[in-house]
Amino acid sequence: MLDLDQTLKHKPTLVWREVEDGVVIVSPAGGEVRALNQLGSSIWAKLDGTKSSGEILSELILEYPQVPEDQLKNDLNEFINSLLVREMLISDN
Repeated sequence: MLDLDQTLKHKPTLVWREVEDGVVIVSPAGGEVRALNQLGSSIWAKLDGTKSSGEILSELILEYPQVPEDQLKNDLNEFINSLLVREMLISDN
């Protein structure tokens, strides 16, 4: 379940670059590479430790008015959980 009050940021050991189609994240310790689509790249850019998940969701709703709110919330939840499981995010709370 998405904690809307939680503030997360990128793990400092990750290397990431913006590319033409989105963002590519490399975890040097685990050797994992993750390519993000447009929505994932937008979320990744917002995960800077200054915004709560709720604030990020509000921004996504404005950025993607054609996508139902429930879908954006589910997508945000799945994305954040997948990065937490891979230890690519840390809590700033």
